Amino acid sequence: MKRPPQLILLDSNAYLRLAVSIHPLLGQKFGQDKEESYVLRVIEKLDQEYAKNQRLRYKFHWVKDPPYIENRNLEQLRIPPKQQKEVDLAVSFILGEERRSEFSLSLVDAQALAVGFVKQCPVVSDDGGVQGIGALLEIEVWGTLQLLKLMLNEQAVDLDKCLAIVNYWDSENDLPCGRHEFILEFKKFFNIDPFTNK
Repeated sequence: MKRPPQLILLDSNAYLRLAVSIHPLLGQKFGQDKEESYVLRVIEKLDQEYAKNQRLRYKFHWVKDPPYIENRNLEQLRIPPKQQKEVDLAVSFILGEERRSEFSLSLVDAQALAVGFVKQCPVVSDDGGVQGIGALLEIEVWGTLQLLKLMLNEQAVDLDKCLAIVNYWDSENDLPCGRHEFILEFKKFFNIDPFTNK
């Protein structure tokens, strides 16, 4: 019997980098293996973070367009009340660790990590704080390129789509890191330079 799809949770920066180029992004099962498939979701708090942040609202104005709102409303992760108590405890613990560490997290980042911990699912984020605290607490955190590579392997996207996405990030000045570092990271996953295709 086929297992339920593996949950992959996107934090706000991963969602904002991907959803405009891959629509609908959330809730679409993908996977070539008859035994294994994947599904992308976000937490409900993503919309609250977006609503409070004027810079995000200006730069990512498309987030308010009805098709994207509908996709998030239908496909955001719903956590049962009993499990929500575990998530709340995990948030407190994660924020305690953050205070003792060199990393910083927003409350929404901490909630995404807590859900990843409780649900035992990867959290996709390019945020250094999320990656750092994730590593400290052994919560699985992927970069957006790692997710794109999985989607390529599972034929949810093709290489041309991956290149179009990262060239769009470049044109919007929204690469997850410095350009040189990004090229090296992209080559690690895809074996080509994303900007020269060599």
